[in-house]
Amino acid sequence: MAVQTCAGCGASYLETARVCTDCNLPLGGGHLEDADDQVGYDLDDWTPDQKGDLIAALATGGIPHRWEASELIVGEADADAVEQLIDDIDHPDAIDAQPDDGDDAAAALLSTLYVAADVLSGDADNPAAVLDLIDAEAAATDAAPPYGVDKPTWEAILDATGTLAGLLDAQAPEDDVLKAARALRDLVHPLV
Repeated sequence: MAVQTCAGCGASYLETARVCTDCNLPLGGGHLEDADDQVGYDLDDWTPDQKGDLIAALATGGIPHRWEASELIVGEADADAVEQLIDDIDHPDAIDAQPDDGDDAAAALLSTLYVAADVLSGDADNPAAVLDLIDAEAAATDAAPPYGVDKPTWEAILDATGTLAGLLDAQAPEDDVLKAARALRDLVHPLV
């Protein structure tokens, strides 16, 4: 008769046993047969609870598998699904990755505002910085807050940008422009 090993505690049982009497984990699995296209996962450092959760997930997913001591063996076709299960159990508090929409316009806008304000905080008459700030102000007015920037902070940035653009448009005294540029730079700096 064939013998199987409990993935949780390593106890040996006859092939007909279904639950480990030592740690109460399910035994066996989807009875993966020997084949060429298989992948192994060394789970020696996992607790019996983690292995039990994995066994239950494999059973729920109908994924054939077998254990060789503390190594889980699955078919290569199931490897991606098993890796996700292992990752979910190994890192239960992980935050799901946010999809990248590919729109870096908000980040570029913050960067442009920072650079323009930084330059203007030392040279209030820099023509390139003046043009960049005015273009960025127009874009920022219609933009939603960039990722990670709360609405009150974004509104403060818009107000500071509008104040600086207004001073530049009115050809205000240099000290006023420098002060407004520093205020905008200081608001944006932690975000870039």
